[in-house]
Amino acid sequence: MTSARVIKNTVWLTISEIIGRLLRIVLIFYAARALGVAAWGVSSYLLSWAVLFTIATDLGLSAIVTRELVRSDGRRAEYLSTFFFTKLGLLFIATFAIILIIPHVGALPLSRSLLLSLVLLVFFDSLRILASTVNKACEAMHREAFMNIFTQAAILTIGMILIAKNPSAESLNRAYAAGSALGTLYGFFLIRDYLPGIFTTFRRPLVRQLLKDSLPIAIVGLLGSLMLNTDIIMLGWMRTATEVGYYSAAQKIIFTLYVLPAIIASAAFPTMARFAHDTQAFKAFFEKILKTSLMIALPVTIGGIITAPQLIELFYGVEYLPATTSYVILLFTIPIAFATPVINNALIAHNSQKHFLAYALIGLTCNALLNFLLIPALGINGAALATLLTQTLTGIFIWRKSNALAT
Repeated sequence: MTSARVIKNTVWLTISEIIGRLLRIVLIFYAARALGVAAWGVSSYLLSWAVLFTIATDLGLSAIVTRELVRSDGRRAEYLSTFFFTKLGLLFIATFAIILIIPHVGALPLSRSLLLSLVLLVFFDSLRILASTVNKACEAMHREAFMNIFTQAAILTIGMILIAKNPSAESLNRAYAAGSALGTLYGFFLIRDYLPGIFTTFRRPLVRQLLKDSLPIAIVGLLGSLMLNTDIIMLGWMRTATEVGYYSAAQKIIFTLYVLPAIIASAAFPTMARFAHDTQAFKAFFEKILKTSLMIALPVTIGGIITAPQLIELFYGVEYLPATTSYVILLFTIPIAFATPVINNALIAHNSQKHFLAYALIGLTCNALLNFLLIPALGINGAALATLLTQTLTGIFIWRKSNALAT
């Protein structure tokens, strides 16, 4: 029954991500061609900030709340209410940070319209995580699938309309914000039966408990995002919008490939949480999921390397061929990216997320330092190499920590 449940959840999430990513990819490829490399670079720069702020306003809380909802069904309303109001407080802080800091940390031109779109995108993406948390805790992955597909379809539709009228970075970012808003409203509709009491059952003592448990997860979440998005941000500081556009083109394909391991890890997490106190059952299940992920990663990496120039030209056009080398370098992160989510979730299931602190320190230091050293000399290829080296070091570290779970 457990294996069947995991398979069912994985199928739903896979269908969701395949359809959702296909919809987003259509918009990405259309926008990259319609906007041109420089405008596409500006938009990608802001979207990278959106990812960082969305993770920062979650602070790892969604993973902890998911775990507690699985274990403490009777206190569901308290956890959801506390999660909701804590997130609103974090969003309030994020809004001021975006307005006061972002315009002054990069050399790329940012209009007021772009900053407003960034604020709204972070707001709605962050709130939609609450609906995702409920879906995962209840293992209602069909609801998660519907919400994701609806959101991506909304972004695509609005994006095509706005870009056709005015091909600019402003149009693309407005489409993301508007589509995210519609997806969030739909997500809350899907979990409407779980919302009674969300405004009245807030428990202040739970805030401290949740933040204490989630802090290591928040750091590693920010680290993972920084390792992928700091490249774009530092390129925006040190190079041109055109180079940001090239690197973003390569990175978008890599991000799409990263989806599958995240699906597998997410679908398997509830089972890991249940098996956490049964060492033998947990070890067998963990090894099975990890081997499956790595068996998928190898052909994906090799196939990507062989077809790299053709894929870049097919998706983006000849104008984007300078992105090929950085794309190939990033492909070597695939095996690490397929293993890491499974290992991270295993540690969370055992309440061993304390190891993420050292993991984060290693990754953040290496990534920032390597980007600083390699980008001036190698440009976008230096950024890609920095990401590969950083993920290799952090992957080795977290794998060694996971081995202790079996002892």
